[in-house]
Amino acid sequence: MLFGSNCSALLANIELEAAVVGVVCAVFLVLFVVAGIRQIVKLKDQDH
Repeated sequence: MLFGSNCSALLANIELEAAVVGVVCAVFLVLFVVAGIRQIVKLKDQDH
C-alpha cells in the first residue's frame, strides 16, 4: 500500500475492493442457496 497525500484515491480503491468482495460473496451465497434448494428437491424426489 502506498501512503501519500492521495487519500481520496486510496478511499476509492478501498470502496472498489469492498464492492468486489461484496459481489463475490453475493455470488457464492446465491450458489449455496441454489445448491441447497436442489438438494432438498432431490431428497423430496427420493422420498416419493
